[in-house]
Amino acid sequence: MLKWVMKKNKTNIKELARAAGVSETIAAILSLRGIDTPGEIRRFLNVSIDNLHDPYLMKDMDKGTDIIIKSIENHNKIVIYGDYDADGVISTYILFTALKKCGANVTYYIPDRESEGYGINIDRLRILCNEGCKVLLTCDNGISAISEIKYAKELGMSVVITDHHEVPFIDHGEGNRTNVLPEADAIIDPKQDNCPYPFKHLCGASIAYKFAAVLYEKVGIQREEANKFIEYAAIATICDVVDLLRENRIIAKIGLEMLNNTKNIGLKALIKTVGIEDKKIKSYHVGFIIGPCINATGRLEKADLSLKLLLCQDPEEADVIAAQLKDLNEKRQELTENGFQNVCKIIEDYDYHSDKVILVYDSSIHESIAGIIAGRVKEKYNRPAIVLTDSKDELYVKG
Repeated sequence: MLKWVMKKNKTNIKELARAAGVSETIAAILSLRGIDTPGEIRRFLNVSIDNLHDPYLMKDMDKGTDIIIKSIENHNKIVIYGDYDADGVISTYILFTALKKCGANVTYYIPDRESEGYGINIDRLRILCNEGCKVLLTCDNGISAISEIKYAKELGMSVVITDHHEVPFIDHGEGNRTNVLPEADAIIDPKQDNCPYPFKHLCGASIAYKFAAVLYEKVGIQREEANKFIEYAAIATICDVVDLLRENRIIAKIGLEMLNNTKNIGLKALIKTVGIEDKKIKSYHVGFIIGPCINATGRLEKADLSLKLLLCQDPEEADVIAAQLKDLNEKRQELTENGFQNVCKIIEDYDYHSDKVILVYDSSIHESIAGIIAGRVKEKYNRPAIVLTDSKDELYVKG
């Protein structure tokens, strides 16, 4: 029989438990998760929106929001450049809704996963420029788009990046590296050097929420008005699988409470369509039911469909879109299961399961789910796995 044994650390658990007012068991568990001061324990157990950090602490937050406000005042066309996963779609929703409320001339673009891939596309920049884009506002992408941002600047665009991904770098060897940032007018990413923001692990939607809060305040709208975006940021936080600590825990917990009483017509339709309207929505429902439906559009169709659902104001139309999302997710599940079984058969037939790294090619797999299948293979065989399939571009394979 297996027996759970608490891992030991150097923290004085008895003193920590006494100071925090919790049991020694709770103190020990939280300490092992890096929550090892009385203040951090109290904040972890007693979630409050007041414990969210000031968004002005993010480097370039002031500068970036000023650029957007000036663009609003000058009636310049702003394009929000999002991403096709749940975090990217929700980030786009938050920024688009906030900018609309501020009176901006704003639209959005979410790239096609198969034909354009992740991030900013050079050809799309040219199209957006011809359509009158003066300001490019990214969300959940942009920090690694060095050449693309340079091209946007050459086209005469102002560029504001909001992102949460790691900053790209040049590796000089022996542990030496130099970070490389795009030539944007403002970069809001807590992971960049010299950013004093205390928490570095927000998802893209949470950064969009912070951006919206500052924007509201600067145009004379109560900053607290932006708190309505927390329920959306919570969905993205859970779906993007960031660590549920500190600010992420606050956003997830408060956002789930809001989601259970959502006023969003599209979310209400989706919750009803997937059969959880009579349940208390928890992180499981977001991560394994709601989130996959939002993600499915970006995998098999256009991610704009999920964004259209969030923006929808007509209950009947919302029901139709929600049904489409559910159908797409079911199709994605079927494709994933069939692909997984095919890959496992290849592994068994060719005795790949004994390899240190499993590498399988199957041209029948849809390229958008190759990564999901590789994850399942890794879990089944307990070793690194790479699944390759054909891309629409015949020169490449993806995994």
